Amino acid sequence: MKRKVFAALLACVMTVSLAACGNTSDSSSDKSDAKESTKQEESTDKEVADISKMTDDEIKAAMEKEPAWGTTITAEYDGGDCTCGTHMAKALGYYDKWGINVDIAAGTEITEALGSGKAQMGVHHIAHMLVPITNGMDIVFTGSAQTGCKSLYVLANSGIESTKDLEGTTVGMDSPIGGSSHNMIIRFFLADGLKSDAATCVQVESSAAIQSLQSGEIKACLLSDRFAKKFVDDGTLKVLRSITWDDDFKDETCCVLAMQGKFVKENPVMAQVLTKCVMDAYMYIYDNKDEAAQIMLDEGMVSGDLELTKYMLDQQNWSVSYDDTKKTIENVAEDYIKAGIISSDWTVDKVVETAWQPLASKESAK
Repeated sequence: MKRKVFAALLACVMTVSLAACGNTSDSSSDKSDAKESTKQEESTDKEVADISKMTDDEIKAAMEKEPAWGTTITAEYDGGDCTCGTHMAKALGYYDKWGINVDIAAGTEITEALGSGKAQMGVHHIAHMLVPITNGMDIVFTGSAQTGCKSLYVLANSGIESTKDLEGTTVGMDSPIGGSSHNMIIRFFLADGLKSDAATCVQVESSAAIQSLQSGEIKACLLSDRFAKKFVDDGTLKVLRSITWDDDFKDETCCVLAMQGKFVKENPVMAQVLTKCVMDAYMYIYDNKDEAAQIMLDEGMVSGDLELTKYMLDQQNWSVSYDDTKKTIENVAEDYIKAGIISSDWTVDKVVETAWQPLASKESAK
């Protein structure tokens, strides 16, 4: 990807001074202009290098000058196939090629980990991270992961046929209020012409979801497709709405690689290399689903049997394009602004500009 992917990074590393205004003479103004010109010329020399145009030796030499070189990079990982990119890259030895030590740290709150500097990168839902970014969290999206992995489920014998049937009821979800699952439910409602608060949403542990549905405590529940599959297969559940299979959501990017903004600014070359490692890992999954499924099981990224893992990998597009990801962020931002989840002070373009800073492209090895 050789279009203006590095514009945001360039803006971060350029040092531009504004000439002071006042009752100065033409001479001093000329000197100020000259100094400004010199500073801008100097900043141009600091333009971030595009690693796709560099040799491996040049890339390594550039990384060695950055402050993070020789330190351990922490990747926050909450488990599962969707967010496994950082872990898969480590399992495949992609970081080792560059001499980068990456620690995969178990965790469940990636925004807090990245915002606090506890971690430098991780993969998670756009739906989960976009709001914190607009609230000032120092996080940027540097690469796309894959398409959806969650759906809104109801009991197969419930008689519920559309989200309209959920108006005024209680709907469960496998994450807290304001989390990714909650925001996905809101987007389903908005897409179907309902108000964002058409139903009352409550957090329900996945393990308790079936019982809560059968008792009538909730009428629907947003669950991972991996968890729900066995209940669909035995006739207990059916899909009501899905980001995995529904035409209006299935091509949207679900998860992205996110990095701490400060880390990207201070280590622009390493940030590109790390992004490339993770993008290559996702393309490995795309090209080698059977082998990737076995690695996920062997490395403890997922649990369950091999056939289930293969099935789930087949349901998602691991080569989702950057254009699709940008469009997804635009769609999510538009819905969130409409629902009041993101302040109306933000425009869609401003959200995209702030959050989306892709650093490496996806390329098939086949």
